[in-house]
Amino acid sequence: MGLKGNLSEVKLADIFKMLSESSANGLLRVQAPEGARYVEIQNGVISIAGRSVEHVRLGNLLLSRGLVDEQKLEQALQAQRESGKLLGQVLVDLDIISLPHLQEALQFQVEEEVHELFMLQAGEFDFLANATLDAKLAPLGGMVRLKIDPNALLVEALRRADEWRAVEKRITSQSLLFKLTPSGQEALQSGEGISWEGAMLLKLVHAERTVESLVRKGCMGRLATNQMLVELWDAGLVEPLPFNEYEKVARGHLQVKRWEEAQRVATLALNNCDATQKKILQALVGDIEQKRSMGQSTATRLASSPKFRTEIIRHAPPNLVVARERSLWPLIVGILLLFLAGAAAASYFFFMSPSAGRQPSRAAWADLEKTKADAHQLYLEGRWKEALAKLKNFTTTDPEARRRKDEYYQKMHNDFEKVLMNTIYEFYKACDRPNSEELKEIMDRLEPMWEVEPLDSENKTAWQRAHERWDRYHSVKLTEQFQKELKAIQESKREDDLLEKDYAVFLAKNPPEELAAPVREKQRELYVRRKETAATLRLAQELSRLGDTSGAKMEFDRVIKSAPHSELAEQARVAAQKMAEANAPFRKQWEEVQALAKDPLRHGEACQALIKFLETKPPREFAEQAFTALYILSDTESDLADRVREAETLA
Repeated sequence: MGLKGNLSEVKLADIFKMLSESSANGLLRVQAPEGARYVEIQNGVISIAGRSVEHVRLGNLLLSRGLVDEQKLEQALQAQRESGKLLGQVLVDLDIISLPHLQEALQFQVEEEVHELFMLQAGEFDFLANATLDAKLAPLGGMVRLKIDPNALLVEALRRADEWRAVEKRITSQSLLFKLTPSGQEALQSGEGISWEGAMLLKLVHAERTVESLVRKGCMGRLATNQMLVELWDAGLVEPLPFNEYEKVARGHLQVKRWEEAQRVATLALNNCDATQKKILQALVGDIEQKRSMGQSTATRLASSPKFRTEIIRHAPPNLVVARERSLWPLIVGILLLFLAGAAAASYFFFMSPSAGRQPSRAAWADLEKTKADAHQLYLEGRWKEALAKLKNFTTTDPEARRRKDEYYQKMHNDFEKVLMNTIYEFYKACDRPNSEELKEIMDRLEPMWEVEPLDSENKTAWQRAHERWDRYHSVKLTEQFQKELKAIQESKREDDLLEKDYAVFLAKNPPEELAAPVREKQRELYVRRKETAATLRLAQELSRLGDTSGAKMEFDRVIKSAPHSELAEQARVAAQKMAEANAPFRKQWEEVQALAKDPLRHGEACQALIKFLETKPPREFAEQAFTALYILSDTESDLADRVREAETLA
C-alpha cells in the first residue's frame, strides 16, 4: 500500500480508518518535530508504537503506576545487566510483575503515543507495507504485541486533540520552565489540599524540570500532565519562570549531565532573549551539544541510577551522586545477615519440615479450607480454570498446608479430566447424530474446558484431537450465522450511509475472511460513493454562491437522487430551498420585465426596466437573460452599445 502524504492535508483519523478497513500489515511512520514516530499495524489493528527518540522509561512507568517499588526495580536492573535480557522479561521472570500487568502498562503507553499523534498539525507520513517496528525503538523491546482497535481510540484521540489546542494557548512550548510560588512551596511541604499527582509535579517543578520532563517522568500522558500544570498555575501554586533565568537553569542541568534537558532550556531561552544575551546563549547551546556528544555514554549510565530515576518520588540533589569513602560496615552487616539466614534455614528444617509429622497451623488450615471451599464452588459452576487457579495460587509459609494444597489440586485436576473425557465421548457420539440442538448443548459445555490442559499425556492427546474437531464444527456454525446476518444486511436495501454503518458493525464481530473480504470491498465502494456525493454537494453550494442557480439546482438534484434518505441529501434539500427562497424576489421582478418586453409598443420602457433590474445585481442566471433581452430590444447599434455599457457599469 503506497500511502504517503502530510497531516496538514490528510486527517490522521482517515489514515487509521483506511488501514483498519483494509486489514493492513506494516509500519505507519510520521515525522514529528522531535523525530520519527512509528505505529505498527497488524491485520488492521495497532500492535505496538514507538519513536526514534526516547520518551518514557519502563521503570518510571511501572513506578508511577505502583506496579513495582524502588528495591525490586533495582534488583531487576541488576539482573538485566548480568543477563543482557530485556527489562520487561527480567521483571516477569523474577515474578516481580505479572505479564498482564506489564501488558496493561504497555497498552497505556501505546495509546498515549497514538493520542499524541493527533496533536500534530502537520508532518510527513508514509506507510511501509509488511514492515515491523525495530526492537530498539519498541517499548519492552517488542517482547509484547497488543491488539488495539484504532477505531476505539479515534473518539478519545479527537477529543484530546480539541482539548490540546486549548492547553497550547497557555503552555506554548513543552520546553517551558515553571517555579513554585510561596503558596506552592507551602503546599509541597505540607502536602495538604493537593493530590499525589499534583505533589509529584510540584517536586519536579521545584527540581527545575521542563514541561517535557514532567511528561516523561510523570508517566500520566502529555495532555493530562499539561492540564494538571495549568490547574496548578490557575491555583497560584506555580508560575512561569522568567526567560532571563533560563541560562542559569540550563547550566545547572549541564553540570549534572542532563544533556537533553539543558539543550531544551537553552534553546528556548535563545529564541526568547534580547541581543545582549544572544551571544552568551549561542555559546552555551554549542557547549551543550559538544559535551553531549562526548559524554553520551556517561549520561546513559547516570539515567539508569535510581537517584536520577526516582525524581517521580523525590528530588535527588546532584551532590548525592558522588564517590564515597569505603566503609567496613557493609561487610560486617553482610556477614551478620548470612549468619542469621543460615540459622533461620536450620530452624526451618529442624522444626518445620513436613517429615516431622507436623499438622498445619490453625490459621493456615483455616485459609486452606476457605480456599478449598471457594474452588469447589467454582468447580460446581463449571468455571474449571478459575477453580484450579484458585487452588494453584494459594500460598502459605506452612509446609504441611502447602503439601495438602498440592494434593487437593491434583485430585481436582483428576476429577476435571474424568468429566472432560466423558464430555468428549458425548461430543463424538453427537457428531454422528443429526440432532443439532444436542450437539450445540455439548459444544457449549466443552467450550470452557478447552482453557484447561490435561496433565495426563493420553488425555492431553484426546483433548487436542477433540479440540481440533470442535474448532471445525464451531467454525462452520459460526460461518453460517455470519452468512445469515450478511444476507439480512444486503437485503435490507438501506441507504448508503446506514449500510456503511451496518457493514462496520458486521466487521467488528470478526467474521471469517471469506465473508469479511467482500464486505470490506463493498464498504470501500460505499466510502468512495459517499465522498463523490459530498464533492457534488460542495460543487452545488459553490455554484449557488456564484449565482449559477440552474447549475446549482442540477447538482443538488443529483445529490438527492443518489441517496434520497441520507444526511447529504437532507443538506442538499435545505440548501436548494434556501437558494429558491433567496431567488424568489429576482424571479418575480424578472417575470414583470418579461411581460413589458412582450409588448412591442413598450420596448423602451422594457429597456429601462432591464437596466434597473441589472442594478439590483441579480443571480448569474437572470443577469445573462437580462443582457440577452437588452441586446434584442435595443433599436440601434449605438443605442445598444450605450445601454450595454451603462448596464455593465451598473453590474
